[in-house]
Amino acid sequence: MLKSNKMFSGAGYLLLIALAVGFPLMTSNTYYITLFCLAFIYMIAAFGLNFITGMTGHQQNPTTGFNLKGDPCTKIDLESLCRSVGIRRVRVVDPNQLKEMDRVLKEELAAEEPSVIITRSPCVMLKDVPKAPPLKVDADKCNGCSLCMRIGCPALSLRDGKAEIDRTQCIGCQVCMQMCHRNALIV
Repeated sequence: MLKSNKMFSGAGYLLLIALAVGFPLMTSNTYYITLFCLAFIYMIAAFGLNFITGMTGHQQNPTTGFNLKGDPCTKIDLESLCRSVGIRRVRVVDPNQLKEMDRVLKEELAAEEPSVIITRSPCVMLKDVPKAPPLKVDADKCNGCSLCMRIGCPALSLRDGKAEIDRTQCIGCQVCMQMCHRNALIV
């Protein structure tokens, strides 16, 4: 996720800088290559890095080391790419670790310079990504507060005022467990 203190999106912020400054010492080819790199950084950082291009159906992307045909190719190191275009604050975080994610977001939003947060976690939609056993609800501990529902997991619902987990959809990521203050969600 690219951060700005303005109302611009991350890409808008970086591209605005690129256009405003104009990179006056660059040739036109270098200028366009730099704009492409900035847009690429936004694309990967804004959507997270699980080595999958999720919006288009799990195709490879420049960070996977494979081309669209599945053949090996040069793998782009996103952290180095971000630093190479002048971003000094580059952070990598697992988006499934909610406290760490919250801490990093707050730190980078408070920073006085542009920063990039790369979220890195395997895509659970892929068949070869291991899944943990589905979670269960301890009905005695659940008070129906629905904090667990805030993550938007399709496996979670409320029934009779208590959380319920669809065991056919739960992948055992335990993100909902981090939301529950009553320890009502268990392995």
